[in-house]
Amino acid sequence: MQKVIRSSVQSRWFAPVLHAVLFGLTWLTAFVQPQPILDGPARWGFIVLFFGDFPVSVIGFSAIWDHKLVFGLLLWGIVGTAWWYFLGVWFQRRRTKKSLTA
Repeated sequence: MQKVIRSSVQSRWFAPVLHAVLFGLTWLTAFVQPQPILDGPARWGFIVLFFGDFPVSVIGFSAIWDHKLVFGLLLWGIVGTAWWYFLGVWFQRRRTKKSLTA
């Protein structure tokens, strides 16, 4: 029981922390590099973030495309990280429920 609780807490925090780190590194790399985002080293992080955060990334990237850079990045970063946090909470509940019935 202790092992299930510890691993589920880790799963709750692992995805949002990974998202926040990847998001920060991707956009830091995008701002530092001289070429467009899809031609430079930020391309892989951007592709992973865009498809991993699909509903949120479309809204955030469209705001960036409309020259609302700060709003788009804040929306994408905060809501995308919260999205992954709540997915971790959902996963934890499912896992805990499954271990209690077994």
